Amino acid sequence: MSLRTCIQKGKFQVFEEFFFEIRKKGAMNALRVLSIFDKILKKILKIRYFDPFEYRFQHLLKKINSNIKQKVMNKTSLKNSLPWFVTLVCVVVVVVLVYIGIEQNNKPYICSSILMGNKSKQTVFGENSKKATEKVKDEISRLEETLSYEIKDSDIERLNSNAGSKWIKSSDLTVGVLEKVISIAKRTHGIFDPTCLKIIKLYGLNSNFISTPKRSELLEAVESINYRKIKIERDSWRIMLADSNLSVTLEPILNGAACQKAIEIYQNCNLSWGSISIGNVTGVYNSESSKRKFIVPIMHDGKSIASAEMESGFVASSGIKLNNNEKSKIINSKTGEIKENTRPIYVFHSDGVVSCVLSYVCALLEINEISDILNYYGAEAILIENQKIMPIFFQKEKINS
Repeated sequence: MSLRTCIQKGKFQVFEEFFFEIRKKGAMNALRVLSIFDKILKKILKIRYFDPFEYRFQHLLKKINSNIKQKVMNKTSLKNSLPWFVTLVCVVVVVVLVYIGIEQNNKPYICSSILMGNKSKQTVFGENSKKATEKVKDEISRLEETLSYEIKDSDIERLNSNAGSKWIKSSDLTVGVLEKVISIAKRTHGIFDPTCLKIIKLYGLNSNFISTPKRSELLEAVESINYRKIKIERDSWRIMLADSNLSVTLEPILNGAACQKAIEIYQNCNLSWGSISIGNVTGVYNSESSKRKFIVPIMHDGKSIASAEMESGFVASSGIKLNNNEKSKIINSKTGEIKENTRPIYVFHSDGVVSCVLSYVCALLEINEISDILNYYGAEAILIENQKIMPIFFQKEKINS
């Protein structure tokens, strides 16, 4: 059995095999094993946990190694060298036991699941880690039941069903999301319009059957959509569609709203830090005592070509290849045209919904227009144009290309 096999089975087998090699073979062979073990040990010990301690230990290791080498060169018998090896093994066992204890205490809790039909992953650290992740899953299910037009009796389903007839009572969540979406729709002159559900259905994007609508039907749908006809009474948490021909969808930004809800829960559960990714959106959180840096891979054509560091906030992407190697389809609500080959773009913002809507919008805009809209909302972005990485108003996070 080799040392490589032992290290794959577990840390303790390494020491058993190491001690076995010392007993079985001569001093020169044992010295060779010591050299291999030294390399393995450097991989086992994490510098971030053992900065000063590891330095002292490595110094001791070199001293023992030197003494053993001198004894071997003097043709000292294995019997005389063995106490040095026993001492070394004892020191190593103690160090690694301490290391394993620290690793267990510093190990984050990871929860992977399917949320709102998308793959999700939560990585959190703190006393209430498991409880927080379970609460996130419950709250995101409630969020979907509130904001999805496809779920009966949700706020958006009732809004569409009562379009042009009456006000409906809604949650503060629905009102808050609608206000953010309407603000960006107004700023971009309706390129993204939440009342574009008819266009989505014409293309079949709400099902697995993609179709090409008739030009006359498409023009009629484009002329009918109008975000200005969404009425909101914030004081009474009521909403209304002023036109019976309108239908609202918030599906493109549900991932952003869900990630934001998760970060709020992490904070309320007093976690040290945490991150969540749902579909095209990632949210990260650090408590006041934590300064963890989260790495976000920048993808292009299915490969990671760079990375970005962030300590808080959200990043939403668009124009990225999906699992089936197809890019997400984006509709320009203003023209009714569907765009598939959009440039990859990552938008960073402190608000999950805003980052999600902006990533959608920026995939349809020209570069000079992207800069203007990002600057207005205080967002930053990374886009990929002609195989080149272009940061836009990206000052806090660091790109590692």
